[in-house]
Amino acid sequence: MNGVSIKRRLLYAGAVILLLGANMLRWLGAEQSGEMASVAGVAAPVTAIPELIVARELAETPALATRDLFRRPPDNAAPSIAVVTLPPVTRTTPAVDPLKVAKDAAARQFDAMQLLGVMRAGEDLQIMLRYEGQMKLLKVGQDVLPGFTIEEITNDTARIAHAELGLIAIVPMAETGETLIIGMDE
Repeated sequence: MNGVSIKRRLLYAGAVILLLGANMLRWLGAEQSGEMASVAGVAAPVTAIPELIVARELAETPALATRDLFRRPPDNAAPSIAVVTLPPVTRTTPAVDPLKVAKDAAARQFDAMQLLGVMRAGEDLQIMLRYEGQMKLLKVGQDVLPGFTIEEITNDTARIAHAELGLIAIVPMAETGETLIIGMDE
């Protein structure tokens, strides 16, 4: 044989028959949908209140993780599908601060400026500045762009201010450092 004795096969078969019989008894013994109430030995039909029916069905509904395969669903029950409705998402666009937008644009313009050289012409210092591919020779007090005025020139930096926005940039000689912008945190 296959290594399983006849006694063991009969034992397995008996266990299977016992389990099938218990399952059939459970299905046949399930609660019927029509309920009867007996008061003083007299049977009378009971009509259920709709709210109680819904509450009973909710209480009887098994959780998703604990589904009972041996429980017979009610005769008139439709397949239940859980529908979750999420609250509507309201997207609000953040308020745009025009001052912040203007400061960011000015910072980009400061970053685009390159100080190429500092020259002395008599008592005055002049700078050679490149902005968007154009070379400009400027002195203290002159405008690089409308609103961008040169305030101070040193041997290796130029201080350029935008008075309306309250920004000051210290532009270093090309390739010696990064442009420092003061007043952006406001």
